[in-house]
Amino acid sequence: MDRPVVIRLGEELRKASGALSEAATALARIAELLADLAVERADTGGTQPLAPVPTSAPAPAPAPVLAPAPSPVVRAEAPSPAARSEAPAEARPGAPTSPPPRPAPVRPLPAPTPYVGPPKDAIDSLADEIDEAMPYLSFLTRRQRTAQVASWAGRARAIQDPVRDRGETLPGDRAAALRSVFGRLTRVTREMDCGWVDALSQDWSMDWEVYSAYHRAIAAANYPDLPLEREQEYHRAILAGLYLPQRRLSPNDAATAILEAQQVLAPDDPDLAKAIERFGRPDSTSLRSLATRRTRRLMREDGRPVDPKEEMRMATKRFVPDTVLAITRGKRALMAGGQGAREDHRLALVESLDLAELEWVTVEKKQSAPFHRLEERIQAGTYDLVFFLAAHSNHNSGAFVRACKERGVPLVYLSRGYSVTTVVHEVQEQLLRPQNVAEPT
Repeated sequence: MDRPVVIRLGEELRKASGALSEAATALARIAELLADLAVERADTGGTQPLAPVPTSAPAPAPAPVLAPAPSPVVRAEAPSPAARSEAPAEARPGAPTSPPPRPAPVRPLPAPTPYVGPPKDAIDSLADEIDEAMPYLSFLTRRQRTAQVASWAGRARAIQDPVRDRGETLPGDRAAALRSVFGRLTRVTREMDCGWVDALSQDWSMDWEVYSAYHRAIAAANYPDLPLEREQEYHRAILAGLYLPQRRLSPNDAATAILEAQQVLAPDDPDLAKAIERFGRPDSTSLRSLATRRTRRLMREDGRPVDPKEEMRMATKRFVPDTVLAITRGKRALMAGGQGAREDHRLALVESLDLAELEWVTVEKKQSAPFHRLEERIQAGTYDLVFFLAAHSNHNSGAFVRACKERGVPLVYLSRGYSVTTVVHEVQEQLLRPQNVAEPT
């Protein structure tokens, strides 16, 4: 082998040996740092996070640092033995290096800022409450029903508005859940004959705690027990809402708002005077109606206010006459027909009519087998009372209907739905006034 080649080979081997030594030193440094970090975390209880949890949108990632382009490779001449002997020991290839200085202890990072906002389950809790109360809304007066929806809408706005005012947004699933609540309340106002609900208008706002408290009292047929200044604040906001461009305003709406405001605002109050000038002064008939509502109270015997949800259940009990309960109380009932049983309505019927049980058997159109099975159960005395969704009455149900009559089981035809209101009405018409019954053909 040529001698210059041997010399160059030896130099390359020495360089490789030096690189391996430097890599081993770097690994030793990393091991020391990890050991120090473990000691530090043990001293703080091991609960401190390595990085704060972001509470808002993450910051954009920094631009990557690109390595400089490599310069042209220039082969350097190997140093002479004399030059190598003059170089310091730590600069010689393959020479051992001194250990690095011990790094300072790693300081623990601060704890993440806690999330400031409504509880994560507040929206779901509100939605669940609406679901539970929905079967009972029809028992309330129009004014109470509107107030109950307004109370829910005020609570939803109390969740939404503070977040929006801070320039933040709710997480995606929470925002979607809250939109669903608003959409459902809007549909309720259209489908259940409710009045105008200011809280469903995003252009209108006030203190939502005051707003919800006021309407909770109205829904429970109580007069709102608020401090005077809070009640004045409420009525000024309601008067301001009369001018909203999208407001569906009837003369009675304006008269009611003005009458109620007159009870707490001074006669020369500028907001009240402006409303009277715009919409006119209410007549005496409206005033007598307001006085009747103002003095009405629904309280427990011990004088404590009634919870709104409990009040709706109480309203259900008051709505069902004793003559109807005499027919339904303690009975084993059957709801026959329909293409989808609604559990919430079934439970409402059981509670309102004081039934021992209610079995709901759905029947698809043109099916006959379900009616044959029901006929056998009727003959066996399984049911004491039958509700029949007559929209699904056909030739296949003839034997089932005859079995009810032969066994003397009261049969109530339901042609317009199965709400408690409808069922009570049909029981009165068909079982208490049988001369008015006209069986479907």
